Amino acid sequence: MNSNLINFVRKILRDNKFDLAKSIIEVVEREYPFLKFEFSILSGDFESAREIFNLLDYKYKEFYGVSLFEKEVLIEELENAINRVYNSLDESIDFNSIKEEYPEVVELISLELKNAIRKNDKENIQYLKELLKNFDPNTDLKVENNSASQKSLNVLVMGISIIILIFTVISLFNPTIFSLKNSIENLNLKIDTNFERLNTKVFESNNRILDEVSNVGKIAEKGLEEIKTIELENAKNLLLKLSEIEDKLMENKEKPEEKAVELFNSIDPNNIETLRFLWLMGYEYYKQKNYLMSLNLLEFVIDKSLALNFKDLYFLDDAFYYRALIYYEIGDFERAYSLFNDFIERFPKSIYVKHSKYFINRLGGIG
Repeated sequence: MNSNLINFVRKILRDNKFDLAKSIIEVVEREYPFLKFEFSILSGDFESAREIFNLLDYKYKEFYGVSLFEKEVLIEELENAINRVYNSLDESIDFNSIKEEYPEVVELISLELKNAIRKNDKENIQYLKELLKNFDPNTDLKVENNSASQKSLNVLVMGISIIILIFTVISLFNPTIFSLKNSIENLNLKIDTNFERLNTKVFESNNRILDEVSNVGKIAEKGLEEIKTIELENAKNLLLKLSEIEDKLMENKEKPEEKAVELFNSIDPNNIETLRFLWLMGYEYYKQKNYLMSLNLLEFVIDKSLALNFKDLYFLDDAFYYRALIYYEIGDFERAYSLFNDFIERFPKSIYVKHSKYFINRLGGIG
């Protein structure tokens, strides 16, 4: 508890500066509740003083020397207690301790001084300046600078107001200025009109663009439908070709590999989609355990892909792996062993590498 602050507030109360004292007490009330009691007594609000006193801690009541055994404390007793305190008030105040511990109090006094200057309350200006001098000896100089700045600002504002007023009066009586005003109004009207026209044109242009975009979309949809139709026809033709190949291979059982190559050459292999389709057909034949047809298709896909330098086809490792697997399935283990090793060298990052190593180990090789 800062005794310097207590004595400072009591000094202000003794000087009957109740508004200032009230503002400071509101800042420190939680820590110094008894100051509000003293304020109420000195400002004449006795009912509030009695209520506040009854709520005070025992140690504060004891300080005032009021009998605590009475059912109701008399106002006269409270007044006498306050008078005793204020008659023996310690005038020595360490203002630096207040400034360090309660800088908001000093700031509050500065604000009150600014308000007093704005209201031209000379009595309060002098009183507050004297208070602030205790905290800052240069208060007079700062206040004068602030006042000078405020006066300069006031003069500037007044000057601008006078200039505006003069031009307003002149514009009322000067035909040239009045004419200029009319011209500006006409110009604004033209701008508004042109702006409306521009908005209309932009709106119409947007509608035309939307119509064109819609037409383009329809054309694109039609084009896609045509492409789908063409692809479907190509797929059907390819299936017919494959069916024809299968039939002829079954008819020529003596040399099916040579016959297959002859027939596959009749299909355009330069199309990646064709190769992909052939790979899928080969895989389907593998699942059906028709290893002969599957092997011919896979060999064809591999040979054509390498010949056309299609080394990055995403299904090429599949074709290589299942070709090796077919040889394993039909019992040609030597060929399977060789193809699994070749597969690992070609596709070291393929998901089938671990499977290939498994079969190599089963065939007696080293993975």
